[in-house]
Amino acid sequence: PEEDIYMCLLDAKARLVLGRVGEQTKPAQHLLESIGFKYLEEVDPFDGGPHFGVSFKEALPIKLGQRFVLEGGIADSYPETGLLGYVGDEGFRAGLVTFDRKPLEFVRAASRPSQVRRILEVLDASKPGADTDAAAVLHDVAERIPRRGVVFLISDLFDDPDKITEALHHFDFRQHELVVFHVMAEEELGFPFSGYQQFRDLEKIVPTLRIDPQAVRAAYLERVSRFVRGIEAACGNLRADYVPVNTKTPLRQTLLRYLGRRMHAKRAR
Repeated sequence: PEEDIYMCLLDAKARLVLGRVGEQTKPAQHLLESIGFKYLEEVDPFDGGPHFGVSFKEALPIKLGQRFVLEGGIADSYPETGLLGYVGDEGFRAGLVTFDRKPLEFVRAASRPSQVRRILEVLDASKPGADTDAAAVLHDVAERIPRRGVVFLISDLFDDPDKITEALHHFDFRQHELVVFHVMAEEELGFPFSGYQQFRDLEKIVPTLRIDPQAVRAAYLERVSRFVRGIEAACGNLRADYVPVNTKTPLRQTLLRYLGRRMHAKRAR
């Protein structure tokens, strides 16, 4: 609006929320403040939310960041600029495991400069494999990680829920901090199909299956809901971070929401 807005003329409830952050967006506020953003004493004219800002050079990821140049053939595979992370004086070790029924690639954790390149190369070369045996692989991986650390598990976890729970306990027994990114597609969660459909099994246990979605939707959704609740409950019992990942949601949005929540939890301790 071009004219001034007088707060005294607004409803009392509206005045109470002007310039304030809602409960669901407080993690985002903490994340912004942690990297240098400050309240600009401005509010959005449409929803009354506060405006935060920081000069480019004062943002901590810029002040603390270091610039690296990829050399050799890998530079052609990753032409876009990306933010990899900040390595402090205490060092940073990272590794990677890809798997189907068994570990396919096991990149042991290391802090050498070439480690990022190695991880990117393995991810770039990864191809969809056979059906998975997640529980067995997780037990194996838990035993093969020699030092305590943070384990990020990224999987749909489609396996016997009891076996998955046992495998997650194995990481807890080995004193690892566990973060579970539970990846599922929007179609798996909502089953938005109608009319007879031919379903293809991507893990090739059964080639194809022709069914009427409406005949199985209720039972399917109930089983999926029970499965998701079971994994989330298991993570809660282990004090592991459970992060539901819907492939329809941009990855950036999912990561920012999780990092904000994690930072908020650390501040509250």
